Amino acid sequence: MLTLQLQKVLYKKINSFFEIKENMQLKVQNQSSLGVNYSDDNKTCFATLTNKTFAPDQPDIFNIEIELVGIFSCEGIKIDEDKKKAHVRAYELLFPYIQLMVADLSRKAGLSPLMIEMAQIDSDAVNDN
Repeated sequence: MLTLQLQKVLYKKINSFFEIKENMQLKVQNQSSLGVNYSDDNKTCFATLTNKTFAPDQPDIFNIEIELVGIFSCEGIKIDEDKKKAHVRAYELLFPYIQLMVADLSRKAGLSPLMIEMAQIDSDAVNDN
């Protein structure tokens, strides 16, 4: 059975820029990417989650970029299919840290806390590269 246990989270990058005027309406888009690297014995993995939240029509007035690394202990990773499942699980475990940071940064900028949504990822869609 595959298990992933989050050991540590490190924020590598937090960039934000807000130039919002009162009563301004913005359409916001969210993009995430995740890369996972495994130790030779597949007992540890390092997952780097990068998230960009921005106004696609006006990225120069609303833009948040966050990159964090999760360090996991792993069990049950024997084949590539297990790694795909671990990839999805790593995203599920790391995303709440991104979500909380986006909400906190938007709140500190004087906006209502922005709660971005987690993507639904199927392990079949995970790229082996």
